[in-house]
Amino acid sequence: MPKIMIVDDEADVQAVLKGHLVHMGYSVAGTADTGAGAVEMAREMKPDLILMDIVLPGGMDGISAAQKIKAESDIPIVFITGYGNPEYIEKAKEIEPFGYVMKPFDWKEIRAVIEIALHKKAMELKLVKANEQLARANRDLKQEIKERKQIKEVLQKARDELEQQVEERTAELSETNEQLREEIRDRKKGEEILKEREKDLEGKKIRLEELNAALKILLEKRDADKEELEEKVTVNVKEMVLPYVAKLKSTGLDALQETFTDIIESNLDAIVSPFLKKLSSKYLNFTPTELRVADLVKQGLSTKEIGHLLNSSPETISRHRKSMRKKLQLKDKKSNLRTHLLSLQ
Repeated sequence: MPKIMIVDDEADVQAVLKGHLVHMGYSVAGTADTGAGAVEMAREMKPDLILMDIVLPGGMDGISAAQKIKAESDIPIVFITGYGNPEYIEKAKEIEPFGYVMKPFDWKEIRAVIEIALHKKAMELKLVKANEQLARANRDLKQEIKERKQIKEVLQKARDELEQQVEERTAELSETNEQLREEIRDRKKGEEILKEREKDLEGKKIRLEELNAALKILLEKRDADKEELEEKVTVNVKEMVLPYVAKLKSTGLDALQETFTDIIESNLDAIVSPFLKKLSSKYLNFTPTELRVADLVKQGLSTKEIGHLLNSSPETISRHRKSMRKKLQLKDKKSNLRTHLLSLQ
């Protein structure tokens, strides 16, 4: 149950707000009637959201109190005020509040502003987590590139050494042939020496061929690992990050926030575009929507919860689930869809 803190210098307004919030299903973390009291209570109670009046007694107004709270934490703040003065609105915009509600209250409006603010905050936290995962994946990819570069250097060194050995052997054979021409009397002995050297060269050739085969296998393994990593990064970004960025854009962002989300979306596309590949064969026949539904099913969400997140009806989500069971050959079986999806990871 979300905890909401009320900051207003009028006791009757506090009481009315508290009653309606409880009726709406929220928990009231506490009430404060001054800016300084609000800052201290926010430190102690750590609420999920603060309803903050702008005009407060005691030398610190609601906007100043909100600035101090924002500097210490990331608690969403919604301003409630009876003043529609443009000067107040401009000052409030500087701290990027999650809402601005005028008195007298429209309780439907207050509920909508609270729900949107809480949802927006949850989406921001998910986006931060997704960015952290993407950063880890990028670090792993850089390490992979570094290792491949080292292998390439080893191969080049081996090639240079082989060429040097061939040159040395060629020189030795030329010298041997010259000696054979000069020492006709020792021809038989020279032929035996030549055969021995050819045998030695054949043995080294075999060993070099074995080395090349081993290096080829190693390179193929590195290529397979790289392809798997690229596939995971692509799937995570396209199916687990970008859909939530799209949902965040539909929550009524202001112009600056919308610009930031557009930049995030563009940068994510730029990151994954160089190595987009086919999805893993176990999900090859799934549609993009079915992939998102499958991800939420693995997280343990119900059909109703999934429908809420994807803006779809429960009936639509049920059809997607039936389609996935059919593609996974689970139709008419008692196997649990979530258990089966988790076993494919």
